Order: sequence, then structure tokens, then C-alpha cells
Amino acid sequence: MVREAELTDSIAGWLVDHYGGPGHNLLIHEEVSGRWGRRPDILVARAPLAKSTRDDTEIILIEIERGSKSAIRSRGHGLNQLKKYPGNYKYLAIPDTIMRGKITEQICVKCAERGFGLLVIKVYGMVTECLIKPDYFESKSLLAYPVAWKRWKALRESRDRYRRISGRVIVERE
Repeated sequence: MVREAELTDSIAGWLVDHYGGPGHNLLIHEEVSGRWGRRPDILVARAPLAKSTRDDTEIILIEIERGSKSAIRSRGHGLNQLKKYPGNYKYLAIPDTIMRGKITEQICVKCAERGFGLLVIKVYGMVTECLIKPDYFESKSLLAYPVAWKRWKALRESRDRYRRISGRVIVERE
């Protein structure tokens, strides 16, 4: 079974392609902790390069699950965990190895019902595809994630347009 850490590179590449761009700052933060113990697998903050307020920043959240049971049925994982996070766009990311038979339909239906996007990572080749686009949710500001807020401010004050942070280390920058 593929590990979550192996899937993050493909997901980060997809995020840069779809949410990055010449007119935006983009911060991809892996395993960022939030208030009340909330911890999405990947948090993305995005805003125009021109000065904007913290409330103008879009928050994109990705919850990665490696198994179908944890993706849709487990109380503390997957879709049930994702609904608790404050953010504007929310995605469930799963490897294509669990997309078989009826479980595929169940995952798609549950994501669509809740307004969540669905990212599927093809394990052979590590390519990420979006099967379902997420709805927009009104959300609190990035202040709900104090560590990400601090890193976002540092990005905005730097000359970088894009940063990817894993833990406390910047692994990519542009």
C-alpha cells in the first residue's frame, strides 16, 4: 500500500498547476496544525500578488486517505474529518488503487453530496486528476491555522511567489 507521503508530491504539483499562476501567491503547507487540534494533510493559501487582507485569502484543504473505509466510513478520517475544517475549497485525495466497483460510486456520491472535490492519484506514474470539483464554502480567515498564518505572512514579505513547506522546512520555493 502506498504511503501518504508518497502521494503529496503529485498532489502539490497538481495544486501548483491549478491554483498557482503569475498573479497569485501560493503557500502549500503539509500537516499544518489548526486551532482545536484540527490538522488537514495539506493546506493551501492563495491570494493575488497585490496586497490583500487575510480575509481575501482562499483556503484550500486536502485530506489524503489510503483506504476506502477510512475515506468514507471512519469517524475520525476522510470525509468526516474534512467537514470539520474551516476552508473555502475541500478535497478528498485517494490513490486509484482503492477505486473499484461500488466503492467508486459511494465515494463520488458522498463527495458530491457534501460539496467536496475528489482528487485521484494514479499510483503508477504518480499523476493526480480531479474527478469532482469542490463547491465554495464561506469560511473564517487563515487565522484558524496560526502556523500557516505565520508562514503566509513570511511568504508575503519575501520575494517568493510560491512556497511548499513540509513540517518546518521549505522544500520548494519560487
